[in-house]
Amino acid sequence: MDNSAAQQVVEAATRRLPERSTWAAPEGYPSSLALCIVASIYSTGVRWAGVRNVVHRYHEYRQPHASRDGTQELLRTFETLGGVDEWVSTIGNPT
Repeated sequence: MDNSAAQQVVEAATRRLPERSTWAAPEGYPSSLALCIVASIYSTGVRWAGVRNVVHRYHEYRQPHASRDGTQELLRTFETLGGVDEWVSTIGNPT
């Protein structure tokens, strides 16, 4: 795409989108890959309320660190709890 085409896209978006200050921030976990992974896995087969329940329980379990957890911390929760079955019964049950 040349500069003029890119500029046309910018101008069209600027005309059509509301003022940026009115945009709603999406719900998410920008600083926690662990929470992103948990939400992604559970969202494939559970209603969103169930996903939020699991994310909330993980967050409670890992307080105050969950909002910054990465993959290593997520894996460590499985080890600490004694495996997948224990993780699911402690954190991962969506109900």
